[in-house]
Amino acid sequence: MLSFPCGMTTGVALFILCHGIHSADAASAPSTLPAVRQWTAGSGTCVFGASSRIVVNSGDAEALSADAETFADDVCGLFGRAVTVTNAATMGPGDVFLKLGVADDTIGDEGYRLSITTGFEISANTPAGVFYGTRTMLQLLKQGTTISRGTIVDRPAGRWRGVMVDAGRKYYTVEWLQALIRDMAYVKMNLFHFHLSDGLSTTNNGGFRLQSIAHPEITSTQHYSRAEIQSLLTLAAKYHVTIVPEIDFPGHVNWLYTAHRNVLLGSRVLDNQYWALDLSKDSAYTLVRDILDEFIPLFPGPFWHLGADEYMFIDEFASFPQLASWARNRYGVSAHANDCYRHFINRANEIIKSHGKTTWAWNDVLLGIAGAKVGACTLATDIWIDHWAALDWIGWGGVSPSAERSLGYNMINCSWDIYYIITANDKTTGDPQWVYDNWALNVFAGGKVTAGDPHIKGGKFPIWGDVPAAETEAQVWRNTFMLSRAVAQECWGSHKTQAGYSGFKTLGNAIGRAPMPVVTVNNNVRTSFPRRGLQETVQLFDLRGALVATVSAEEFSRGGGPDALLRQIAGTRPMCASPCIYRLRGKGIDETALIVLIR
Repeated sequence: MLSFPCGMTTGVALFILCHGIHSADAASAPSTLPAVRQWTAGSGTCVFGASSRIVVNSGDAEALSADAETFADDVCGLFGRAVTVTNAATMGPGDVFLKLGVADDTIGDEGYRLSITTGFEISANTPAGVFYGTRTMLQLLKQGTTISRGTIVDRPAGRWRGVMVDAGRKYYTVEWLQALIRDMAYVKMNLFHFHLSDGLSTTNNGGFRLQSIAHPEITSTQHYSRAEIQSLLTLAAKYHVTIVPEIDFPGHVNWLYTAHRNVLLGSRVLDNQYWALDLSKDSAYTLVRDILDEFIPLFPGPFWHLGADEYMFIDEFASFPQLASWARNRYGVSAHANDCYRHFINRANEIIKSHGKTTWAWNDVLLGIAGAKVGACTLATDIWIDHWAALDWIGWGGVSPSAERSLGYNMINCSWDIYYIITANDKTTGDPQWVYDNWALNVFAGGKVTAGDPHIKGGKFPIWGDVPAAETEAQVWRNTFMLSRAVAQECWGSHKTQAGYSGFKTLGNAIGRAPMPVVTVNNNVRTSFPRRGLQETVQLFDLRGALVATVSAEEFSRGGGPDALLRQIAGTRPMCASPCIYRLRGKGIDETALIVLIR
């Protein structure tokens, strides 16, 4: 929700000085997160000041105008003032100049060149590269408006860099997810794995978080409407983030228990009773096709995640003889019950490919292939493998990353060593210091793969919601802050410039979160506010840090907060003809939302 002054494309006579950690002398590399790959120091400094503009090269206006406006919005969220966006062939002093075309064929599709002289020139081969250059620029501005001259040449090592959110078990508000997308892009992450369904136990069926028209009976009370999904997709596209949706089949389908119990089997995977599809029934395949055909077209990205993890232990198949019988009828007497499972994955893969997508699945799909080689059904090799564990405890010989590589599969590193798991006893994994010191894109759970192997397509860390009520949104937001930064650094793959994790943490705190959008409040218009885990009180500060108003979180969340804030300020502050700009803070809000009060 963006409006005056950030939406303006003309100058505003309001200049807010940026206080913070200034750049070191010109001989030192810029402090960014992830670190830049290459820095050549110049002489002197360049200032981004009140007259600085964002200038798009005239010949690239059509391709880069959207990214220029996004950068302008973020600068407004950072400083509290609008910045002019214009098209021209050259830049003026202190301007940020955006252009396509760079005399460097090593930077690829997401790399960029940032040359800091009398202004700031960002050039790249693609709009995505220019966008990542603006993220570096934004981080530099966060630390100070006077920046050392020199040249940055930067590019990522991993093509896909991101976060998975388990919304199937723990529902997250749209505002929280929007903030996450902005923050991911701020540290150059480009992959949002949206885990939209999951099960918990026989007493809690988990959730299915999409609004189904074909099967409304499966939609959870807390879900995302079509309009909300579209709002996330629009924001993700604006920030060059690809959303990879996941509806988990054929296990973890407790959400089918009430309306479709007839297609389910019980299972004890991970010692919890939960529900899995009976893959000997045609009705199960019909239901899966209905669901996939309904939802795959909603998401424009190139991938669809099938899930396919934790169907059942190998010794459980004996409890369901219909699976072995079905497999033998289909694949002959040498078939194993697990061939039902592989057959399902292949059929689902064909449905997904018919929609023009590439299938992703957890590496459980390779049990009995990379391990004991049990069964007769051959699994498709065009599925991308999300490697989370070696799975050697299941009794199939395990699934090593080297075996996945030797079988020719493309791989995403989603090692459980970097998981964040919400549990009742704070027993979480994903220590950011361990990630920073030890993890890399080629360091998988169960072994390493040669660094730079082209089959390693990227990495991500999941936020799992095993005990959803154990943490609030605000707690998850805070607790994953440095973990997300450490993973972002390792996925980008540049040389670390900090002296150990303590220096990296200091840098992370200095750069902070992404700027949040401006919210406008008018006396006659009630505006919705982001409410990410508000607790106790909401406070309003001016840009110098002085407290000017306080309301209760309850009053604010009911919608009375804007009016109450206005009443308090009216009693202590002179009415102003021009907009008055403040920052909103509340216990439970880790990022400030900029507020413009228009009288």
